[in-house]
Amino acid sequence: MIEDDVVENRGGGRPAGRHARRILRLQQALRRG
Repeated sequence: MIEDDVVENRGGGRPAGRHARRILRLQQALRRG
């Protein structure tokens, strides 16, 4: 997973930002649960 993040960051950063938002949402959901 870390490698994929690095590749996306090198690619441009937009996809990485989308993934970051998804991760944040998942973390928030876990905290609520």
